[in-house]
This record gives sequence, structure tokens and C-alpha cells, in this order.
Amino acid sequence: FFRVMTCHVLFFGLLLALAGRCMCLGVLRAAAMHRADTPFPSFVPQWEVSFRMNRSTVAMPANESGFFDPELAAKFGLVSFDQGNARALWQPSMQRHAFRLPTSEELMVEQCRRVKAINPETKCFVYRNGELALQWLGSEAAQMYNATAAGLFLQTGDAIYNEPSGALDQYFFNFSNTQMRDFWAETVMFGPTAGSNPLVDGVFVDDSQSL
Repeated sequence: FFRVMTCHVLFFGLLLALAGRCMCLGVLRAAAMHRADTPFPSFVPQWEVSFRMNRSTVAMPANESGFFDPELAAKFGLVSFDQGNARALWQPSMQRHAFRLPTSEELMVEQCRRVKAINPETKCFVYRNGELALQWLGSEAAQMYNATAAGLFLQTGDAIYNEPSGALDQYFFNFSNTQMRDFWAETVMFGPTAGSNPLVDGVFVDDSQSL
């Protein structure tokens, strides 16, 4: 199922209206903490202005049993996918404190590829959490289960603090750590399955209060 909003305003404004906890301010705060000697691409979309009504639509669709119908998704101006999409394809490979590819992270990019193969004009966003590293996102899981990267996450005593979602791990990012801030910018936001991927037009971030 999906939610749709139609409006005349810019897509960035639409995202703020779509969810009270959205990415924009959190991403900008994260950028302010990043290394000053590393330039960022613009956070303001450099998209061609259009007054066509169908280009001013946003959808957050999901099909838990597999990929969402790309022909339907391609009818919207912007679509955003999260872990609820294609859950049946990634969740069976998850094990306690372990993961296998593809995770939801790679499948979100594949969903964007399928949509853009039908309509290259449709903008496609992928999901990240602003305070939690998620086991079902491969690039984050690779650090979660890397003993040398424990400092990227909040600790309780001599262990990483974990608030699992069911049987799946969720670690809190430690943004007081410079290496964590670099990881957030270079991998979570602008890694090969996020902002630096030509199939991905943006990243939707919730729980951004920790930023």
C-alpha cells in the first residue's frame, strides 16, 4: 500500500509535508559535522522545474512479497522505498548477528533501477535511519559485526547497546565519534547504494532527532 500527496510545491517541500520526521534538517546537521576539507554535493535538488501535475506527485509504496510494480511506481514524480518493500526477498537471509547479501539496501537500488527503466524522469529515493544502524542494510551491518568498528556505536558497559527489532539488530550511531560522522556522510548518505549511485536521486531519513 502507499500514500500519495499531490501539490504544486517543490519536491523537497513535499517530503517535509509527507512525514513529520523527515530527512532535510537531519541531513544538513550531519553535513555540518562532517570534515571541513571534504566538499559535499548540493542538498538542494538540481532538477528541472516542471508544472506538469503528474510530476508533482510523491508515493511511498511497498510490496512485502517482492518488488513493487515498477509500471505503477513510474507514474509518479517521486517514489521512495524502504525495508518494507521486497521483505520476502531479504528477510529470510537474516540470522542473529549476521547477514547475507542481498539485503534490503541492495534491493532498494534494484527497485529504483526497475522504475527508471520504465520512466527515467521518475525520481527514486531510498531509506536510511537517522539514529540506528540496521542489520538489514548491508553497508551498516558490515560495520555492526566488525569488531574493529565498535566505536561507531553507543556502548553500554563493555558491549554495544542494541535495541533489536524482533530478531534483527539495531545499534545506535555514536555521532560523537569523528569516524562515525565520516561513515555517515561517505557511506550511509553518499555511498554506492545511496547518494553516489546514479539510480538514486535522494535519501529519505527518519528518526533524525539524534543528528
